[in-house]
Amino acid sequence: RRGRTLQVLLLLPTGALPMVTGGDDLPVLALMLLGLVLAERRRPVLAGVAMGLDAMLKLTAWPVAALLVLAVRDRDERPAAGRYGAAAGLVAAPLLVASLFHDASSFLLNVVRFPLGLAPVKSPAASPLLGQVLVTLLPQDKRLITFLLVALGLAVVVVALRRRPPRTTSQVARFSGLAMLMATVLAPATRFGYLIYPANLLVWGYLLDGMREARLAAAQSASLISYNESRSTLVGACCVPPASAGEREGIEALTVAPTSQ
Repeated sequence: RRGRTLQVLLLLPTGALPMVTGGDDLPVLALMLLGLVLAERRRPVLAGVAMGLDAMLKLTAWPVAALLVLAVRDRDERPAAGRYGAAAGLVAAPLLVASLFHDASSFLLNVVRFPLGLAPVKSPAASPLLGQVLVTLLPQDKRLITFLLVALGLAVVVVALRRRPPRTTSQVARFSGLAMLMATVLAPATRFGYLIYPANLLVWGYLLDGMREARLAAAQSASLISYNESRSTLVGACCVPPASAGEREGIEALTVAPTSQ
């Protein structure tokens, strides 16, 4: 799985081209991957710190940061959404709150209006994807089209979350990747470069599946070894008395295979 991931992200054009042109998306992706891996390794607090740092850098980190709440667990396999959320909030909230109170209008302009294409400044990297094409062809209905596209995207995500919420880190990666693919296509102010996120997230879902399988196999192996050791300790051959004739008959009766009807 690691070899295939390396090929897709570094050798094939699907990953190599965005990797050399991604700019500030690369550190965002790096922290996103770190957060997912820490969550898969059952380190909820460190995962929260990584995703909190990521959320401070760019809005594109927020979908993964939010969805990890549904999947993060501790080493005892207990849900750890509280610890994860507290760690992420303590890292991200101070900067977000300070920015909001320092200049609320600029905060809303950069965080809300600009990504929706409603700011007076247009992105020089705008690409002719579906959302951008619609608002270009119908500029007089730009606000209405933006509202409808946002409502459509949110409705699809809500329905998908209700029907099949992500419960593992690999499912979070795949769900986020598909959601961001849809958002990249539908957003009124978007660019081809944002496809680096779904490309990476979908491949990471495949990689995280392998991590999960290896972790479960290791846990089962450790559990079996522990069981055998405790059994050999508690029930040694020298300590087990021979079975009586009645006990042998009972054992034979229990182990005889039932005849078919």
